[in-house]
Amino acid sequence: MSLTKEEHKTTEKTLASGVGFWLFFMFVTIMYVYATVVSVGNVTGVLEIAQALESGLSAMGILWAGFSVLMPVIVFVIAVLLGIGRSYLKRSLLMFLGLTLVSIWYINLLHFVHVSHVIEF
Repeated sequence: MSLTKEEHKTTEKTLASGVGFWLFFMFVTIMYVYATVVSVGNVTGVLEIAQALESGLSAMGILWAGFSVLMPVIVFVIAVLLGIGRSYLKRSLLMFLGLTLVSIWYINLLHFVHVSHVIEF
């Protein structure tokens, strides 16, 4: 069975959009992994600073640190689950929205959480 020219073009468009989505998905997934690895590094660095100052993390510091490590993973899973059954464009937008939320969280965390609230002196 051969395809008509119109069916062939539709198949090519679908295949092209699918490949583009998966390339975008891999890129965004790498960004989520990077955000998680950086947050683990930040927690490790804060713990080392606290030990060098002969102090420890406060309860609020532990809460912020733990949430900052888990947030990219949680947002990624939610974005993937919400994208099931949707078009490639909607899936891509959900993934990008989640990455934007993670980025906004880290910017706010850097600017609004002062070191004195995290390390007990």
